[in-house]
Amino acid sequence: MFPDSSVVKLVSLLQTMELCSTVVDDSETETVEFEFMSLNFVEASDHFVDYDDNDDDGNRRRQSGWVYGGVRLVGSRGIGLQLTGIFPRIQARLHRQLEALTGGGCGLEQWYGGSRLVALSSTVQVIISASIDCHTIDIKCRTTPSCRLAAFRLMASVCHLVTNVLADCLPSLSVEQQSLSIADLSKPPMSSSILSAYAPRDVRQMLDGYLTKNDESSSASHAVENVVDLVAFGSTDVFSMLTPSASLPLSVGLSVSTRRAVAKLLDQSHPTGHDWCMLAVLIGLGSEELENMDHSSRSDISPTDGCLASWIRRDGDSATVSALATKLSTLGRYDALDSLLSGLPVFIYKSFIPTSQ
Repeated sequence: MFPDSSVVKLVSLLQTMELCSTVVDDSETETVEFEFMSLNFVEASDHFVDYDDNDDDGNRRRQSGWVYGGVRLVGSRGIGLQLTGIFPRIQARLHRQLEALTGGGCGLEQWYGGSRLVALSSTVQVIISASIDCHTIDIKCRTTPSCRLAAFRLMASVCHLVTNVLADCLPSLSVEQQSLSIADLSKPPMSSSILSAYAPRDVRQMLDGYLTKNDESSSASHAVENVVDLVAFGSTDVFSMLTPSASLPLSVGLSVSTRRAVAKLLDQSHPTGHDWCMLAVLIGLGSEELENMDHSSRSDISPTDGCLASWIRRDGDSATVSALATKLSTLGRYDALDSLLSGLPVFIYKSFIPTSQ
């Protein structure tokens, strides 16, 4: 397309845009090879790799006793077609940051629409796949019981990378992080092509003891599963490393997209007055602050966001996500409450909690 241009400069530009990544760099032969994921139509299977081991007699035997975990990322609006441009960037960043992500010694296979990470002699496997039709990205993992912690850290790091790319490419997108059904993940590859998932609301209800087996409020069609199995590979030690997102201060727990989604609902005047004005009263803002918040003549200013900003400045870390959730519930604004909680994962790995701004 650009025969008169410098290949080195063009490739440097494409690397910066995360449209390609270096896969071979041999200084001796002066050979450099690049991978363009948008053009990578290598046939690959979206399944876990069978792991065999040798017994005492030298015979091959298939490894059993796998434990599973998985996350589904769902956008607040249809992003299916946009994934054709975004997912290759996820794969390029994955390749570029592989060593930092895994500490080395991890194999990576990629094809158009999917990637597979294999670590620790295949005892930890992670598959990332995009579904354009379903507007979702699934991150599936399986491991042996002895490698639960390593598997959790790898899957959490991959999920963190994917959400960062989505935030870079679609900064206004709210992403709901669902938990894939362990029962579905553990089925044979060809037995079911559809994986069900639990929305954050369902997992929180499990924690509160509101869901029972075959409860129709669950998004999964089967019996409700154990929360520790869903989010921590069945390990109580891993579960202890998680922090409920609702306990975080608003300054670190509330993403820009979630904050914007809540403000969009409360900025509009409500017939009963249960909008940003009443929220400001519940927060305890004074009349002078309320007057400053009322920017009815300036459509570019969000009064709800102004209320939250004042609350954070005044109370610091005491202004938590759970406190805001309680106030929205008091107002009867369950639409805003649902928007708030659906935009937050139920738990956050402590290593990924940002510092307060």
